[in-house]
Amino acid sequence: MLVACSEILVGRGHEIVAVGSREKSIIEWASETGLPCFEDSQRLDKHLEKISFDIFFSIGNLRLVPVQTIRRARLEAINHHDSPLPRYAGLNAPAWAIINRETRHGITWHRMTAGIDDGDIVGQRMIPIEADETAYSLNLGCYEAALESFEVLIEQIESGAVEPKAQALKDRTYFARDQRPPAHAVIDWNQPVASIDALTRGLDFGPHDNPLCRPKILAHDQVFILTGIKPTGTPARSAPGSVSEIQDGEVIVSATDREMAITAIRSYSGRSMALDEWIQSMRISPGVSLGHLSPDEAGRLSMLHAEICRHEAFWIRELNSFLTLPLPPKSHWQDDKTVRCWEPTGLSREIRLKLEEQSESDRFCLLGACLLLAKGRLDRQDETGIVMEPLSVRHLIS
Repeated sequence: MLVACSEILVGRGHEIVAVGSREKSIIEWASETGLPCFEDSQRLDKHLEKISFDIFFSIGNLRLVPVQTIRRARLEAINHHDSPLPRYAGLNAPAWAIINRETRHGITWHRMTAGIDDGDIVGQRMIPIEADETAYSLNLGCYEAALESFEVLIEQIESGAVEPKAQALKDRTYFARDQRPPAHAVIDWNQPVASIDALTRGLDFGPHDNPLCRPKILAHDQVFILTGIKPTGTPARSAPGSVSEIQDGEVIVSATDREMAITAIRSYSGRSMALDEWIQSMRISPGVSLGHLSPDEAGRLSMLHAEICRHEAFWIRELNSFLTLPLPPKSHWQDDKTVRCWEPTGLSREIRLKLEEQSESDRFCLLGACLLLAKGRLDRQDETGIVMEPLSVRHLIS
């Protein structure tokens, strides 16, 4: 959006003196247009300190702008926010609006202050939230509303017709960067279909990265990522969370009032699964309950998720840097569903004693880790990491 707004400014005869961004596409655009671009906020501030400029715009920016940078603008410092402030200040506003079953949303242009999204409003545009709206589609709607209202705002600035309006901060709601849906977004079937549908649509970011989390379901205590679900309109025929029927390749599940159809699913590690494969492997059939978290388990999972997501950016970088090591074919590891296990006779006494202290399952995991680390060394890898998937949701939170 920064590029589109910049083109509006240039088209109206204004000059852009500098750009600050870490986005590759924006850096390339700035280079092509001959604009100085700074990835570091301190370097940008030092550049702005040496020049004179009228207005500082923060557009599509998710980072706090230093107060000294805001104050360098001769006339105004204006921020774009993707919500109808004072409601939904913070991040991921369109997603939270859908999850909270709002019927209207909007965007705001406001004066920048030392606070977060709390300055006087200089422009705002409201848009409806459709019944089938997703975070992806609402973000697109916000993008269009922001561009349309930006041109109006520039016209008002040019003519001196801007009328700032103080925010009613008593009505303010705020959603922090690390805030997430309860219980790691594991579906609670003990609620109406409208609430479940809103959660799944609010967590649908289309082709873009998901900054929150994906909706999940339980099946025999295992966790699966829900990638396709829709209301059927049929009144519930069984207890919440129970499978009513399997029809036309869809698994029909009851909520408290009506039913929903599960149409697509992935493993917890993200592996794509055909729905038939999931049905067979998890023995899904009419009458089977997909399971629930107790209030205590849901609370503990929420706390665990809150702690983990604080470090999410680091782990995304780490996992993306991993190289997959080639392992022996599955036939080398399994034979007639019996795992071949090697006796630790060639290990040092210290390691053997350590293994003997472990339970049978932990001993196997520890041996597996040793084998994978040894494989990494043989392949001359400086570092070797192991990504493990929890056996069950209760194993995860215990």
